[in-house]
Amino acid sequence: MSNNYISVGELKEFWARKKFKKNKKYSSIAEVEEKVREIATTYHDEMTSLESDGTKDYKPEVEFLNYLSSEENSGWGLAFRCMALVNFEDSISEAFNIDGIPEEYWYHHKYNKNYHYLIKSICEELNIK
Repeated sequence: MSNNYISVGELKEFWARKKFKKNKKYSSIAEVEEKVREIATTYHDEMTSLESDGTKDYKPEVEFLNYLSSEENSGWGLAFRCMALVNFEDSISEAFNIDGIPEEYWYHHKYNKNYHYLIKSICEELNIK
């Protein structure tokens, strides 16, 4: 990539939806959380400029979801965030065989609590107690 230009090929590669191995049936909250963590961490590492702060408490999956919920609303930042969001939601839909992230999630989550609320929302969709 040059200083001021991004090639179409680089954008396509960067914005490509990742493929994740499916589990036929999720029967516990822990299994759902593990899969969401895998998907979110992959997108954190491959689709954002986010980096670990070096502490052992850094949780890339939580930081990624906070990134998706950020207030960035213009320019390239918005474009990259929106594409990450679309791809993440498609991957969640595919992995759990549900119709996307439940809409209520986007209206009721709170910053730094959205990761756990997402797990809860998916478990409710899958009828996991």
